[in-house]
This record gives sequence, C-alpha cells and structure tokens, in this order.
Amino acid sequence: IHDIHVDGTRIYADKTIDGVVGVDVASGFSTPVELGRIKTSYSHATWAGTAGGRKIAIHGDEGMTASEGGAFLRVIDAEETSPTFMKEIGRYQSRKSVGIHNMTLVGDRAYVAYYQDGIRVLDLSNPTQPREIAHYNTFDVATAPGMSFEGALGLVVVGDLIYVADDLRGLLVLRIDS
Repeated sequence: IHDIHVDGTRIYADKTIDGVVGVDVASGFSTPVELGRIKTSYSHATWAGTAGGRKIAIHGDEGMTASEGGAFLRVIDAEETSPTFMKEIGRYQSRKSVGIHNMTLVGDRAYVAYYQDGIRVLDLSNPTQPREIAHYNTFDVATAPGMSFEGALGLVVVGDLIYVADDLRGLLVLRIDS
C-alpha cells in the first residue's frame, strides 16, 4: 500500500499497481468489508468527499503509461448504492508526462499537487466534467535537475491559504482569490 485516505469508516487504500481498494471498518478492524476496487496503472493517492452533491473519490494515477494515456486525475463514484460505484466517472489531465503526487477536496474544488505542473484547482461541481479554474506553476525548468518526480509534492488548504510543499522551492503559501 502506497497511501491511504480515511473518510468516516471507509478506508481507500492505494495499492500501487493493484489499484484503489475501498474498505469499510464500521463493524471493527477485525472484520473489514471490501466495498469495491478499481484497477489503475499506478495508484498513488486518493481523497474522498462530496462534490456537486455527490459522494466521490479523487484519485491520482501516476502510471504515465501509453495504454492509460499518461498520468491523470480520476474521479471515482463513491456512492455505494450507485450503479457506477467504484468506477471512473470523470477525468482531468494537464500533460501526459507529469504525475500527480497529492490532492485534497474542499467543497466542490479539488486542489492538486501536480509535480512540474504546480498546483491545479479543479471545479468539481459536476464531478463527471472536472474543469480547471486556476493554477500556479511552482516549477522552473531552468533551475530544475530534470527528474520525473520533482516540483509540487503536497498541499494543505486552510481557509483562503494553500500551503504547498515543493521539493525544489521549499514551502510556498498561496492565497485563494474567490
């Protein structure tokens, strides 16, 4: 398991080449119930919540494989009663050659740490059609060593501030203009 996200009694486990597995531990940790799974090329990180009035999980696929069309953000239906539960319902991609390291969901917005493509802010008021509404490029190709996994690594949104961990530039603090 590469990463996990906990949403109430649900655990979303990112199992690298085995995809994302949703597990419910409402009955206790000794009796977990697998809710579903989705195959991915390389499951890096997942975050669950509600956007557009719909229970979703956003997933960073870092596979960068030709068969999947490169690295991208996948929107997964996380509503158990839905016929599309644990299936992809939307997708966003900046560039095929750049992976996603981490993300968070705040209301109808996804904030994505997108390595060399900096911070991307997506409107998920319609989760089936993610739409970029803002970005800040933290990356400077002139000063970067040229490795695949460098740039914006993580972020935390607190109020109108985005705290960004960038392995080349350090800590950046961005303000959200509404």
